[in-house]
Amino acid sequence: MINARVSISTRLLALALTALVVSFAAACGGGDGDAPPPDGDPGNGSAGSGGAAPSDRGGSGGSPNVGGGGGGAPSMTLEEAVAAGQTTVLRRTTILDTDPLGIAGPAFTLLVPEGWTAAGGPVWRHQYSNLVTFEGGVSSPDGFHGVQFFPIFPQIWQDGGIPFFPEGTTYLGNDVRPPIRDAALFLETLILPNYRAAFAPRIIAREALPDVAALYVARTLPGTDVIAERLLTEHNANGVTMYEEFTIVLSFTPNPGIPGALIWSPEQIFALRAPAADFDEARPVLHAIASSVAINLEWFAGYQYALGLSVQNGFDAIKAAGEASRIISQSNAEISDIIMNTYNESQASSDRINDAFSQTIRGVDTFVDPFDGGTFELPNEFNYAYGFEDGKVILTNEPGLDPKDLFPGEVFQLLEVSR
Repeated sequence: MINARVSISTRLLALALTALVVSFAAACGGGDGDAPPPDGDPGNGSAGSGGAAPSDRGGSGGSPNVGGGGGGAPSMTLEEAVAAGQTTVLRRTTILDTDPLGIAGPAFTLLVPEGWTAAGGPVWRHQYSNLVTFEGGVSSPDGFHGVQFFPIFPQIWQDGGIPFFPEGTTYLGNDVRPPIRDAALFLETLILPNYRAAFAPRIIAREALPDVAALYVARTLPGTDVIAERLLTEHNANGVTMYEEFTIVLSFTPNPGIPGALIWSPEQIFALRAPAADFDEARPVLHAIASSVAINLEWFAGYQYALGLSVQNGFDAIKAAGEASRIISQSNAEISDIIMNTYNESQASSDRINDAFSQTIRGVDTFVDPFDGGTFELPNEFNYAYGFEDGKVILTNEPGLDPKDLFPGEVFQLLEVSR
C-alpha cells in the first residue's frame, strides 16, 4: 500500500503553509472565557468616512520619505487623534514560537491596533500530520472587539470505516471523522460547542464565497472539492448583543493511498467579533488584522524540515530526545532555493486569497506594500494611509497629522490601492 502518511503530509505541506497563518485557537482567553468585562465600554474598531484622497505627504508612487519634522506642529497629537476616532495605528507585531518542541524564535508577524493585545503562538502537536497549529488571537482593551483564529486539524474517513480505528481516534496523523460538507453544520458541531458553549450563539446569516473556494481548488490536488462560506452569529455577552462572523474553508480530497478514503480538513477558520451596534464599522479593521499575517522565512524553513522528518522517520524520536528546536535550527543554516520558491509561492497564494476575501467586504481595499512589493488589506474609509519600513501602518482622516512630525527619522510612504 502507498505510504498514506507521505501522501497526506505532502498535500498538507502544499496546502497548510498558507492555512497556517490563520490557524489560531481560543484567542483572548479562549473557549468560553473570552466574554468582555461586565462594565466594558464597547469600542470602535475603525472610524472616519470618505474614500482615499490624494496627499502631498508621503510621496505617493515615489520614493519613500524619512520623517524629520519640519511640517509644523500637528493640529493634534497621535494620542488625541486616536482617542477622537480619526486615526488608527496598526503596528506589526512579532509572534514567537516558544513551544519547547517547536522552533525557537520569531514565527510570524501581524498587524495589531495600537493598545490592543496579541496573545498566543504556535503549538506543536506531533500526533497530527500538519504538526503545528496556532493558539492565540488579537483583542481590544475592552474585550468587545477581536479576531480569533481556530486550530486546523486534518481529518480522514473511509467508506465502511477504518479497521481498528473507530471515529474519534487518530489514524496516520488525522482525526477519524466522517466528512462534514456543510459549513454551518461544521460550525455547530465542532466550533461553537468547544469555544462558545457559554454564550449559546445562533447563526443569523450565511454567505457562500465561491471565488475564494475556486482559489483553493486551483492550488490543490485534482479531484478536491472546496467549500468556503461566511456565517454570522449572534449572542449576548454581559448584556451586550454581539455579532461574530466566522469564515470557514473546508477541503475534501480523495486519498489514492487508501481506497475509498477521503482526506478532509478546514483550511481556514477565523472569526471577527464586535458589538452588533458597530459591527459593520469595525469589520474593515478586524479584516485587516486577520489578513495581515506574514510567516517568518527562517521559521518556515524549519517547519518544512520538521515536516519532512515526520514523513520520513516520524517525529517521535526527536520529540523524545527533547531536541526538536536544536535539530530544526541546524537545518536553517542555509535556506535553499526550493524553500525560498515555496515560501514565495505560499505568500503569493495567500495574497490572492486575501484579495478575494476583501472583494466580499465593503470598506476594504487591497493596498501595495511599497517596501516589499506585496499586498495587504486595509480599510478604505480613511483619507490618508501611510506604510512604514518597519511594517507599521497609520490610517487617518486628520489632515494635520503628519508622519514626519509624529515619527522623526522613520521611513514611510503614502500607500496606494492595488490596480
